[in-house]
Amino acid sequence: GSGRGAVTAALPMGESPAPEELGWNLFQDDGEADEAFGKSSLLSSQSLSPPHPHNDSLRFFTDAELDATPVERESLKRHTRLYGLFFKELSVEIRFMDSQATLRRRTGYWGYRIISTMAILLDLSLKLLPQLYLRWACSVVEDFTYKEQYCDGIGQKSTTQIYNEQTDDFWKIYFPVVAGWAIVGTIVHRIIHKYGRHKAYAMLAICFLYTALMLFFIVMVTVEVKCVGWPMPVALIMIMLQCSFVLFSGTSSFVLQLASSVILLAAYGITYYVCSLELAEQHGDESAERSMLRIAYPFFIMILLVFYLLMLAGSFFRERRERMQFLQRITIGSQHQEIIRQKTQNTELQKKLLNNMLPAVIVDQLQQTNFAIQSWDQLRSMSKRHHGVCILFAELEGFAAFSSQVHPSGVMEYLNDLFQVFDGLCDSYDVYKVETVGDQYVAAVGVVTGCMHNEEVDAEGDSYGGSMDWESSLHASSASNTQQMIGFAKAIMKGFQLVSLPQSEVSPALRIGIHTGPCMSGIVGTKNFRFCLFGDTMNTAARMEQKGTAACVHTTQDVVDLVPGERWEKLAKMEVKGKGSMQTYLLRLGSGSS
Repeated sequence: GSGRGAVTAALPMGESPAPEELGWNLFQDDGEADEAFGKSSLLSSQSLSPPHPHNDSLRFFTDAELDATPVERESLKRHTRLYGLFFKELSVEIRFMDSQATLRRRTGYWGYRIISTMAILLDLSLKLLPQLYLRWACSVVEDFTYKEQYCDGIGQKSTTQIYNEQTDDFWKIYFPVVAGWAIVGTIVHRIIHKYGRHKAYAMLAICFLYTALMLFFIVMVTVEVKCVGWPMPVALIMIMLQCSFVLFSGTSSFVLQLASSVILLAAYGITYYVCSLELAEQHGDESAERSMLRIAYPFFIMILLVFYLLMLAGSFFRERRERMQFLQRITIGSQHQEIIRQKTQNTELQKKLLNNMLPAVIVDQLQQTNFAIQSWDQLRSMSKRHHGVCILFAELEGFAAFSSQVHPSGVMEYLNDLFQVFDGLCDSYDVYKVETVGDQYVAAVGVVTGCMHNEEVDAEGDSYGGSMDWESSLHASSASNTQQMIGFAKAIMKGFQLVSLPQSEVSPALRIGIHTGPCMSGIVGTKNFRFCLFGDTMNTAARMEQKGTAACVHTTQDVVDLVPGERWEKLAKMEVKGKGSMQTYLLRLGSGSS
């Protein structure tokens, strides 16, 4: 077609993709691209590229963004099983757990420090505070009920003596175990987050180590009190350590907390059974010690059950919300990526279309000014003077009569087929297509393609920049450009003969005019940008085509001098508008011509 203009229309964005069709790369680092969502599943199994070991950053969205595209409960049900506790796709589940572990990485480090400190303080308080209370009660309270049973000698002991007696096994057993537990947990935590492929193993390690620590305390406290009165201190330790586990471990998984709770409650029940047998063996089935155990155990087991049920209920609803937000982040991130992708696609399409309409250099300059031209300085910066340019005009002779006998759609189809052939030959002969106007085809060599001798234009409109080297090689460049254009003219003449014509009484014929010389190029106007060539060379080439003969190339003496090897046919001098009398030549390209 002949129209040229800036392409500014954007492609339609369309509707937002459904969650099951969304892409995934929210939690990637250093440009590692994850695979796209498959249409049949939420996430492709190939999307589990590991985060970079030295970069644990995640992308977060504001509450407003999350609320903008809410994931309904039906969507959560569609992608999860067991009441929203697991994603149906294992790859999605692993990625979710990895993201949660990475998000709480620092919390895990602090958890090991805080829990170990609390465990040490808790053990010391359980050992020292009862003894210090007894010493105070024995020395101050005169009617202390258990004075004869517990006060023998304790009232005369100093705080230091009590501390040494009660903490001897603490420094030998408890402190090394707890300190070693914290060191091992910290090292494992760091190794997994730095070198592990899946960060979710860190949460698994935390759950295992915390459960092991609580089992250690249950056993040690039971052994220390010799099964007498153990339900209360053990229940107290379980509650305090479990609270610390929930708050400071960084493990938000409901399943892991459920597993830990079941193990600890089972250990509490097994301890009751073992202690019950031991007390029965030592004191008899109906002893006071065994009766106290039977009374205390149901009371504290109910407290523990209520505590664990409340804790697990909170963990369950929190994890469901986190999984829903996880889907929301995927939705929002994928929509953002789709917008960026389509914007990039639109930009590339615009540039591709503009490159088909304007030279690449002009397109780059227009992009720098956002396709806005507001001054002559901008136009002048895109204007150049060219030397040794060969310009071709080709037109269909008899086109008016032909188009009057053929339906307009048939004429359009014929011109499209013909000019597609011409366009396809441009690259082969290094020719730049300037424009098409109606049935006229204009091309040039030496402006954008071929041997170029270009000069910038100064503020007064004059050219500058022509060096001696340019002038010395101008003749050779002009000859090369002209030779390329003549080869192109021969090729389009053969191509014209191969394009089928619609049925008509009149068959158009192709005539061609060529001239070589200097010209100017640039953008005209501020709307519907058009790359134009100006100058006497353009006018002369157009006159050669107008006064030419069908199936021939009509040209001037300048072209013949540059390419004397062709079979030129000298014509009588003719009057050319604006040029006066000129000597012209024909190169016949009809059937039988070379």
